Amino acid sequence: MKDRQRPVKTFWCEPAGLWLAKLILYMRGDGQACVARPGRQCRAEVVVADRVSPDEAEAVSKAIGLDGSDPRWPKACDHCGIEFDDEPKRTIGREEYYTRADTGEQLPMSELPAGATFHADWWAKAGGTPDGIHLTVRLPNGTDWMPDSPPSGGGSPWSRMGDPRQANVTCSPSIASGKAGQPGYYHGWLRNGELVEC
Repeated sequence: MKDRQRPVKTFWCEPAGLWLAKLILYMRGDGQACVARPGRQCRAEVVVADRVSPDEAEAVSKAIGLDGSDPRWPKACDHCGIEFDDEPKRTIGREEYYTRADTGEQLPMSELPAGATFHADWWAKAGGTPDGIHLTVRLPNGTDWMPDSPPSGGGSPWSRMGDPRQANVTCSPSIASGKAGQPGYYHGWLRNGELVEC
């Protein structure tokens, strides 16, 4: 019988007004497979501007460009160390920092741990909510769940009670993220601010 994870307490996060910019190389589709991550392609990232304003992050991104001539572009996969032998896809990512309300720690969005909750302002235009928050919850499997959006399989959004800023939200029905029986699948509940595995 599978052991259940301990409940994960949620916590509210606010935008910190700081951003980072990073160069990202990755192989698409059936490109160079990563020997360190079976079933996935090689990928590399390097931060070129950190804790800067949104305008500064955008300016750095535009100055570098995507032609690969800038020496800061990575040459090898971050995970297996093998140099890219095909032409990788190049992109420049910009990422916002968030401040944890419980500890004051500031982290880029991609590094927020399980239990982090925040307002997805890019989704707000899809429809209002009673408290004006389009809630996003970082699940224990690392995916983001948006209880105010319709489920991917169709149907109505989850019901949501409580204040995300006070970390006491309860949602119904349960959460299912990923494919049942496969690695990374998560099935649980958000009850009084805690993610509880089924």
